[in-house]
Amino acid sequence: MKKMIACVVGAMMVLSLAACSPTKVNPDDVVLEGSKTEGESSKGSQSSDDVEAMVDEMIKQQTEIDVEALRAGNPDAPTLDAVTVYYKKDNGTGLRKTMVDVEEATADALVASLIEYGILEEGTTVNSFEVQAGAQAGPGVDPSKVGSGDSIGTLDLSKLQQLEGNEEKLVLYGIANSFADSFVLDKLKILVNGQEYSSSLLTDGYLYPVDVYEKLD
Repeated sequence: MKKMIACVVGAMMVLSLAACSPTKVNPDDVVLEGSKTEGESSKGSQSSDDVEAMVDEMIKQQTEIDVEALRAGNPDAPTLDAVTVYYKKDNGTGLRKTMVDVEEATADALVASLIEYGILEEGTTVNSFEVQAGAQAGPGVDPSKVGSGDSIGTLDLSKLQQLEGNEEKLVLYGIANSFADSFVLDKLKILVNGQEYSSSLLTDGYLYPVDVYEKLD
């Protein structure tokens, strides 16, 4: 009788451990007081085996519930996209980059992130954003008739302060690199309320993303 009580207590301890963790417990590793050991009489072993089988089944059921709960997840959780944001280093010598989760990867979402990271002014909005992927010239075809094959973005912002020096580099390349990475662009044209932004950093009216962005001073 004492052995039977000890088995039940042992079973309750195992169940308590199983409830605290979804990790599957190997019944072979569980030693219940009163279980048959080598050389011990088989008297009373049937009761111990029954209790161990019951414990094993309950652990199995608990584990299955935990696994299903993990698989189910949260059905109300939104599916997120991501954009790449380049932002200023604290010492102002270059840029860092990070991935930002957004509900949908759009120009509006990216501009909102650029505002949050201090590249664009508060209240800046997107008037329009277009991407043109030109066809690349094949053998014997005049490139001027077809294009370079570059993916070109045209971004029209509601405002963008005319900047100079290193601050202009940080802001313009922060914009250019962020849009180039997020929307797979080769170059970017920036407009402010329909007017082209003027800067010595532009080449043929376009901003090209820079690979060495960590140091721009």
